[in-house]
Amino acid sequence: MKKWFDWLVRKMFVGFSLFLLVASQSIHSQTPSDFRGVTQTNAVNVRLSAPLLKLKRIDADALLVKRLQLQRPIKQGAFARFSNKKVMVGDGTQASLGDIARKVFSVQRNFSAELARVRPGVLVKQPIVTEKVYELKNVYVLYRSTRINVAKPKDLAKKSPQFKQYLGTAGKKPPRMKSLDADSRRGLEAFKKELAKRPASDPLKKAAQGGDNALLVAIAKGQGELEVIDTLIVPKQTLPLINGKLQLPRFDNGVLNFNRFQPLTYGAFRGIQGVQLGTDRLARGLANLPTQRPLPTRPGVRKSGEFGFSKKFLAGFTRGNAWEWERRWNYPSGFFRVTIGAGYGLGMRIPIELRGKVKPTTIKVKDTRDREVSFDANLSATTRDANEAFYLATGLERSKLFKGKEAVLEVRFGFGYKLRAIWKDLKYQRYRSYGINYSQDFRPPFGNCRDCGFRIALPPELTRTRFDFAVLSGYAQAGFKLSGKGEVQFDYEPFIGDRKLGKRRVSFKDDRVQRVETRLPVVSRQGNAPAEWRYGFTVSDPRYRIGLTLTPEVKLSARAGYKWFSRRFSTGWMSLNALRINLGNVTFNRHAGTTRQYRYANGRKEYKRISAMANIISNGIVAIQSDYNGKYVRAGLGENSLLGALSGRIDVWEKFRIKRQRDGTIALQSVRNNKYVRAGLTGDSLLGAVSNRVDAWEKFRLIELPGNKVAIKSAHSNKYVRAGLTNNSFLGAVSGRVSSWERFVLWPARE
Repeated sequence: MKKWFDWLVRKMFVGFSLFLLVASQSIHSQTPSDFRGVTQTNAVNVRLSAPLLKLKRIDADALLVKRLQLQRPIKQGAFARFSNKKVMVGDGTQASLGDIARKVFSVQRNFSAELARVRPGVLVKQPIVTEKVYELKNVYVLYRSTRINVAKPKDLAKKSPQFKQYLGTAGKKPPRMKSLDADSRRGLEAFKKELAKRPASDPLKKAAQGGDNALLVAIAKGQGELEVIDTLIVPKQTLPLINGKLQLPRFDNGVLNFNRFQPLTYGAFRGIQGVQLGTDRLARGLANLPTQRPLPTRPGVRKSGEFGFSKKFLAGFTRGNAWEWERRWNYPSGFFRVTIGAGYGLGMRIPIELRGKVKPTTIKVKDTRDREVSFDANLSATTRDANEAFYLATGLERSKLFKGKEAVLEVRFGFGYKLRAIWKDLKYQRYRSYGINYSQDFRPPFGNCRDCGFRIALPPELTRTRFDFAVLSGYAQAGFKLSGKGEVQFDYEPFIGDRKLGKRRVSFKDDRVQRVETRLPVVSRQGNAPAEWRYGFTVSDPRYRIGLTLTPEVKLSARAGYKWFSRRFSTGWMSLNALRINLGNVTFNRHAGTTRQYRYANGRKEYKRISAMANIISNGIVAIQSDYNGKYVRAGLGENSLLGALSGRIDVWEKFRIKRQRDGTIALQSVRNNKYVRAGLTGDSLLGAVSNRVDAWEKFRLIELPGNKVAIKSAHSNKYVRAGLTNNSFLGAVSGRVSSWERFVLWPARE
């Protein structure tokens, strides 16, 4: 049994030491509720190795700061200079030093705000506030102090609740020298010597002029100097896990070394050989680069419009019931009636807000036949610490609101009676309800929300940790923080017209927007007439999945009072993260009777048929193939750069730009020499790429033929272009009708 107890003590020591020393944000701090009068006898000046770095008046018990004494600083300055610096915190996310400082030093800053409201004369002079950041090799040191000299404690307590809490309750009897023991007398004499060096305006120096008893009374009332110091040590990188074991940084010759680590064991703080930490930030950065959407390459699709929406859902459950029972006995001289009732409420509700943006809302397709197109639904989801209005918006019954609490635990019992006898009321108790209510408001954990979850506090009476001695009273309280990493899931099902396109599950592990692309298939296979369809999607059946974590927490509140001395010491809830327990995964489905889905059905797809020729021309550059011999038309033949159907492949001389003209005709421009094709060269009216401008002979009309073929007609001579003239298969505008030599196929090409 003793071995087991020793093992448990060691584990608790290691866990608590880890919490204090090397949690993701290792902290040594004193909140204003932990005020301790700081004098030269209980403070120490800590000078780091570089001449410029000097932290004054730091508590001698500041273990982390003492460990860092020998490190050489890189930079130092005000908070504003370092506010945008990013560090990795314990859950793998980044946080700025500015955000960390605002949270950690918020209580002390509130104290400074309280001091600013006091009238002149309450303090000897204005408070001295120091805020600095020191950058070392592996950590940042955030330091804040507030120093005051109090002349009128009662007036200050009226304006500053934190100072009032610090004063505690004054003793009934004023302090007297005769009540001090030998050690206290020696300390007082040393303090009086220090007072002699202070200016005449110091309130304690003034009080000392009235004798030792007067000085003791002034100190007991709260006069004199008071300094509050917070020191925060923030590692630049998080602690690694190797083989499933948390690694701690080594202390090498007094230096906190984040390049050497040792596993968390009972002897971890005595310098066990560690391992080297390796990171691959570049690989992680490349893996997180956003993917680029390719630009549309096919013509004939226009997308426009955007629509945003927000919808409230509720996952979880609410159980509750109530009953009442009454019986009455009537008799000649009166009656006896008794009423008994009970009720309970139990629930875990997860308010979820879904936001989204749909684009495009209109898709217009112009092509020879309908084609596949796509639209995007950019969705994000998050959990909320909701109110009654949110719950009502989800459709929850009013009888199940329970004041909008996320965690519901209520038990009530009611009892009442009345006795009337001998024709008068003898005993009566109005029906009253008694019970407990542990219902709580909180934001359900989601993603990397470190402040989400709720606390279950154990009463000190239950753990028997309340104490009351002659000079010290208070309590130590234990509790558990229920938290974890939550995930929100929905079913996503797109549709077009009456056709459903398949259901998929969309998961949200953080607040980031997810792009869900939906391909709208071809609906009309005929493609002969204009058509219009409605498209959209439904997001339905919310689910919330959480990996529950139970973290032990501790809290202390104590009051010390000995004769005329009275002070109060307290802490907030401190999490023992090293001792947390993973409870596994739990999934909550949609809450009964609440909103099941959000449906968007306002997307509009329009289709309009265009000719095959218009589709090809819209590409801008084409290759012309003779339907008779299968050869591609080439420019640049002979002195007049004539056109001939004689190439077996498409190269630069085989490419032509199509230039639309205002009168509905087109012009063909050679990609190779930038000359326009002209008809009417020589007696055979041959075609050549020779013109610098477009005139009558440079204009042609495209006549669409069956089978996606065309005929080319000169706008000037009204003759069809024929291939196969002479041995070089030259092209000439010579034909009065279309036969096999006058048919061509146009192929889209690139420049």
